Amino acid sequence: MANTEKIFDTGLRILEILKLFIDNDYSKNEIIKILKNNEKVENVYTYEAFIKYFNTLNFCGLKLEKVKNKYTLTNCFKKLSLTPDELELLKYLMKNHKILHNETEEKIFKQIILKINKHIDTGMTDEEISKILSEEKTLENNSYNSLIIKLNTMLAEKLLVVIRYTKGKNIYEEITAELREIVEKQDECYIVCYIPSLGKNKKIPVCMITSITQLPKRAANMNLNNSVTYELYGRLLKSYKLKTNESLIAFNKNYLLISNYNEDRDLLMRRLLKYGENCKILSPKDFAEDFKKYLEMMLKNLESVK
Repeated sequence: MANTEKIFDTGLRILEILKLFIDNDYSKNEIIKILKNNEKVENVYTYEAFIKYFNTLNFCGLKLEKVKNKYTLTNCFKKLSLTPDELELLKYLMKNHKILHNETEEKIFKQIILKINKHIDTGMTDEEISKILSEEKTLENNSYNSLIIKLNTMLAEKLLVVIRYTKGKNIYEEITAELREIVEKQDECYIVCYIPSLGKNKKIPVCMITSITQLPKRAANMNLNNSVTYELYGRLLKSYKLKTNESLIAFNKNYLLISNYNEDRDLLMRRLLKYGENCKILSPKDFAEDFKKYLEMMLKNLESVK
């Protein structure tokens, strides 16, 4: 039988309220509702009771401020101090968090920063932090940056798109794809997408895109594991480092068996080409065939140069 006995102790209710404020910001109505579902303490029914609870917390050195209709705990028992370099790094991360190009992850980042601000001495209020996080990164008014803004919007809308991009000198390709993410690396921006008709991923430099159009059809958001399996030999046995999208399946003194998943097939093909005779593609068969055709095309181009 469940124990439904409640503890009629003011101190315990104050501690329960403090636990809530350490985690998040709440209005009085929200606290009343949460404590109503707490079987261990007596319910709080009146706003007048909060005056006593908040005064007690204030007497203990814990400051509560009302922002709109919610109360926020502006400090904690003891705050950690940051060095000037650490503080600058924190501000840099806040100003550049939109590099994530993901609304959900940006929201989580903001929540994390506001939570840790209660425990570290940043010298900034939650309002000041929220203002920094809401500032849009200043971009030059050109077609490249306009395209990145457009891609961010399309990414959130989750519709199929038709992308036309340059694949080489005077060579263009057009694909129908699902946008997955925008990646920034070494001052270069890439769009990662999934091509349903081919069942594979594609990574395209934004600077190579000539046009992009949305279709009225919603993306299926399928997550197929487009893995490529290959063996590595010789000098790579000791020097090879797994990439973020790779796993080691098996190994012995003669070879490493690698599984690569969801990487752009064209980029992977060029990388494996550098390994020469120290690499053998095992599966899938279509990738091995494409790799063979790619090699044949390179040989023909070399012969034409001669």
